[in-house]
Amino acid sequence: MEKRRPRHSPPPPRGPYPWLVFDHGRGLRNQTFYTISHPPSNQSNNINNSSVRSVPELRNNYVCNSCHGWLILSDEDDQFSLFNPVTLESILLPPHDELDPKTNINACALSSPPADPSCALFLFDSGLRRILCCRLENRVWFEKSYGKVIEAVAESSARRKDYLRSPVSCNGKLYATTYYGDELVSIDTTEQSTSDLFIRWLGTKLPSGNEPLSQWVQLVLVESGGELFTIVTMGGGRLLRQVVGIRIFKLDWTSVTWERVDSAKDRAFFLCNRYAISCPATDPDQVRGNCVYFPGYTDRDLCMYDIADGSISLLLPCLNLSTPWKSPFWVMPDLRLPNLNIEALGITGKKEQKEEEEEESEEGAETEEDEKIEAKEGLDRHPLSSPWLMNFEKNNGVCSFVDPSRGDRYLVRIPKSLQDSILCHCSDGWLLLCQRLPAADFSEEGFQHCLTFFNPFTKEIVTHPALLRLGIMCGSTRFGFSSVPSSSDCVVVAATFCYTRVGIYTSRSREEEWSYNVVEYAPVFQPSFSIPIFANNAFYFMGESGNLGVLRLEGGAGCDWEVLENTKTPCDSFDRNFLAWCGGELLSISVGVMGKWVQVFKLNPSTMGWERVESLESHTLYVSALSALSAEAKTPEMEEKIFFSRFYGQGVAAYSLSTGMHHYSSGSEEGSLKDYYGTREQLSSAWIVPRWH
Repeated sequence: MEKRRPRHSPPPPRGPYPWLVFDHGRGLRNQTFYTISHPPSNQSNNINNSSVRSVPELRNNYVCNSCHGWLILSDEDDQFSLFNPVTLESILLPPHDELDPKTNINACALSSPPADPSCALFLFDSGLRRILCCRLENRVWFEKSYGKVIEAVAESSARRKDYLRSPVSCNGKLYATTYYGDELVSIDTTEQSTSDLFIRWLGTKLPSGNEPLSQWVQLVLVESGGELFTIVTMGGGRLLRQVVGIRIFKLDWTSVTWERVDSAKDRAFFLCNRYAISCPATDPDQVRGNCVYFPGYTDRDLCMYDIADGSISLLLPCLNLSTPWKSPFWVMPDLRLPNLNIEALGITGKKEQKEEEEEESEEGAETEEDEKIEAKEGLDRHPLSSPWLMNFEKNNGVCSFVDPSRGDRYLVRIPKSLQDSILCHCSDGWLLLCQRLPAADFSEEGFQHCLTFFNPFTKEIVTHPALLRLGIMCGSTRFGFSSVPSSSDCVVVAATFCYTRVGIYTSRSREEEWSYNVVEYAPVFQPSFSIPIFANNAFYFMGESGNLGVLRLEGGAGCDWEVLENTKTPCDSFDRNFLAWCGGELLSISVGVMGKWVQVFKLNPSTMGWERVESLESHTLYVSALSALSAEAKTPEMEEKIFFSRFYGQGVAAYSLSTGMHHYSSGSEEGSLKDYYGTREQLSSAWIVPRWH
């Protein structure tokens, strides 16, 4: 092989961990390779964690997947090739002679390393619903159509047009899922003597990512240590770029069912918009186990989702990218993985993991109960100086609380019947939880959901008598309630938004049936990822563009929906926005990209427009996607502060309108931040004032 200049080769790998690679610059000729490090590097060290190259094989090619240490590349003419970024080997595959204009290659996978005699490249064509296969041994293409098989097993007419996606190689077989039905299939690749594939439906669906709060869901298969996982990413927010939840599931090979993963131990997952890969994490200074890494909002940021506590950490931005640049992709060098001792890395089977979790649960139960009691007694001795931040991730059946002013932490056990529920709204010390009923209750109109009120301090449960059926083809749903559930005038609303239509469910005084109204409106109103505020006998919804939607309650079962035309937030650009009720006024809180600025506006009831607020005076705001509170500041240090559900170290960070900075206190360390980098956000979290009656 001809010796090439270092600039034309990828940098030497720093370990058995992937690079995050960006194509950028004029003609996208350059590639920047980033390696991960913990704690997040500062700006100067970040430069040392990156290398700029111009690799000929990556120019004008699209990286389709990273399999077994090789990249699968395609050019604009659908010419496919393989490239090993460590050995610099390239394999050019013959063109396929029968590409139809309807062909749409939506996914691809490599069955094994090219050195394996049975190695084959699989291209998934969603347009003609077929699989194109080329075995590297003879370089001959053949195809397998599967459209008729899908039509034969489809549960509905809509799913007769389903197709396969997200292929992954695991234990000598290829696995994929259907796009609409989320059915798992296996594709046997062991028959070398025949030009045929064996596609088998395994009779299990992927875990549904249908969550009422999210606007989009991405499901992807990934292999790790001989196990098959599904990463479910839920998103929404402004420009639909915000990740609002991640869940991991593992396939139980015996029962062929998916089980929720509460701990992946020393496994790390790496996700991009094209595929996912995984590797063991042996050096926590580089890659941490039990985490999912993925590009952030701006495509120049790296985020880390911690499976243990359900938080997303925002690592430092990938700097020095010349414009333009494309969304990054992961490249996994195949270096040491065959020689790793899997058992030594703590990657255990289902039985061993379950036994360990049961032991940990038994050991921690007494401590957790003690901490709960301690929390109640502490309230009696010390009046609350601020609301608490609750994390409802429910690992091991508990949720946690943090007092931001004192730094105290408490744990409360969640009843088993509620542990698979999601938090939709928090107000007046009560949680509004939503549980989707089993798939047997599915119909063309969607899944049925059960709503439950729960007080985590008294353990009181109030089940709403009416079941809610939410459509699967609609957009996100926002929930709200007007007062404590024991009140006779409590009104519960669920509003599902879909383009220029909103479906409004209302229930008064725990009625047995929901009142349902569909309202057509213009222009398009897309709700922000925040709760509605109830005031003046109406629910106010924050829109993604900063505008305001109002749901006014009328007599009987009636309601009226209106999008206020003059309420667009007067900000040039913002990342997120929230509503809060403070001092008898409705406030809008707009947050700049990566938290670089925060602005507050109040609604003028005369003009129904927003006016800038320069000071909160003696108030403090506490906002998250699922709650919004205001309180009188107990100390001067708490004035002009806005607390989000974001941590730096062990302390909760707060934005000061006075200084224009984020401030934190973590143990003996105090400091300030210009933006969100280095912080972490609790996803399923809410601010709450404990209610003991």
